[in-house]
Amino acid sequence: MVEVTEKQSAAKPNRILNFASGVRSEARKVTWATRKETTAMSLFVLAMAVIAAFFFMAADTVLGSAVKLLLDFTVSLAN
Repeated sequence: MVEVTEKQSAAKPNRILNFASGVRSEARKVTWATRKETTAMSLFVLAMAVIAAFFFMAADTVLGSAVKLLLDFTVSLAN
């Protein structure tokens, strides 16, 4: 069985506090986006998602039609 000494048990809270302090210090150094930048980037992402959705819808329609034509053609050859 592993024994935990008083020194070791006291070191864990200090490590956690040091880590939290470091995180807080680094968060203060971050340059956060403005509301205008956040709105513009959100609209850009939304637009790209819509464009991608239409692209994949069109690709699916074209490929689905091509497969259907190919299957219909092979069925007609079998008859």
